[in-house]
Amino acid sequence: MKKRKKYKSYRGVSPKLKSVCDLKSVVDRFWEKVLKSSGCWEWQASIDNMGYGRFNEQNNSFTAHRASWEFTNGKIAGGLWVLHKCDNRKCVRPDHLFLGTPLENIDDMVRKQRHYRGPHPWKSPLNEEQVLAIRKLREKGEQLKTIGNKFGISEAAVSDIYKRKTWAHVE
Repeated sequence: MKKRKKYKSYRGVSPKLKSVCDLKSVVDRFWEKVLKSSGCWEWQASIDNMGYGRFNEQNNSFTAHRASWEFTNGKIAGGLWVLHKCDNRKCVRPDHLFLGTPLENIDDMVRKQRHYRGPHPWKSPLNEEQVLAIRKLREKGEQLKTIGNKFGISEAAVSDIYKRKTWAHVE
């Protein structure tokens, strides 16, 4: 059996530490991972696949901007999200953050025109040029079925494009 190495204890403090003052608080560890500037304070550690900072503590993972809000302002009421005034996902500067509902988050995104507008190539067989061609053909009196067959879409899809229920951003 292997003998365990004995460490000299310093009154209950881990042998690698000489004082309790050497321990870093969770808050100190958090702010060490932030690059502060005159604008956004950007998270420098782990980033998730959506571009948001992640802060890991005791086998728990938190979004960095949410942790920043809680360290600065206290616990967040249920159902609220921490939103960015600056729209920088890595930003953890407390005065760039505010609380809001998921619906307010969407409204903020649309108001700032940060939502996706345009063709969704992974969903749509059409591009903007084809949408304009469909509208011109329909204005000339071409039948929905004929246009749909030409572009490989349904009559309903042609109608929605023409009435601007879909592809409304294309003029």
